[in-house]
Amino acid sequence: MTVSTSINKVSYKGNGVVKEFAIPFYFLDASDIEIWLVSETIAERKLELGSEYAVFGSGNLNGGSVTLTFIPANGERLTILRNVAMTQEVDYRENEIFPAETQERALDKLTMITQQNAEKLTRTLTLGVTSEENPDEIIPRIFEAETESQNSFLAAKEAELGAKSYCEEAGRIVDGFDEHAAEKQQLVDAGVSDARSYGTRFSIVTWR
Repeated sequence: MTVSTSINKVSYKGNGVVKEFAIPFYFLDASDIEIWLVSETIAERKLELGSEYAVFGSGNLNGGSVTLTFIPANGERLTILRNVAMTQEVDYRENEIFPAETQERALDKLTMITQQNAEKLTRTLTLGVTSEENPDEIIPRIFEAETESQNSFLAAKEAELGAKSYCEEAGRIVDGFDEHAAEKQQLVDAGVSDARSYGTRFSIVTWR
């Protein structure tokens, strides 16, 4: 066999219907296949081989498939990962016929280990070649910055809600003033009207 592709991971979205998923890459043994499940409400967790999924197609150059014992719901994401044990199990003996297939399988495993290490490196923090910083010091700062950013966002949200509440209260106060002013204006208008009416009657009586 040959490892003809560098792919060693694939992800699928649950739809509440499908529970069988393709493995589009070559793997040597069912134990080499890990399945991880995650969603917005479920923390990332590794499924258990046997009790939660079964693997088919070990040793097939074109890959195989997995069948779950449950159906992933909408919003859940399934990641299938090839994770080979970092061991060397081939033992050659002197004067025996060279086992080409065994050697090729061992080389395939080494290639798979190299690929899985490369995949892990794509998920790691990488510093510049000339950097003298310590990654162990940078990572805590990243999490601290994330926490500060979240706190700032929450504070801004609370300030926004507070400002909205104040604006609504100010609006109610202004509406109250307007209503009170309208009532006062009505009283003034009524007083003026009464005064004019009284003045007219007074003039008529005086003239007579």
